[in-house]
Amino acid sequence: MFQNSSEADAVFEAAGRKGIFVMEALWSRFLPAVRKAGQWVAEGRTGVPEIAQCAIGFAAPEGRENRYFNPVLGGGAAKDINLWTGLF
Repeated sequence: MFQNSSEADAVFEAAGRKGIFVMEALWSRFLPAVRKAGQWVAEGRTGVPEIAQCAIGFAAPEGRENRYFNPVLGGGAAKDINLWTGLF
């Protein structure tokens, strides 16, 4: 979501001024399946968790002309798939 700590600081500061909740990169925490799994673990229905490995991603088209590989555009898809700039 952020390219550097200055961007993160600006967003969290603006959110604080406006009374807006901000959470960076944890949207999957609220998916129904993830919430249900957490409930089952808390209830002891799954046994004791020993390890979890999770990933989310996609195959980006190659080429420096697109947003995925162009440093001028953030060098990744993060700014393409979120709306944090609406805070300003």
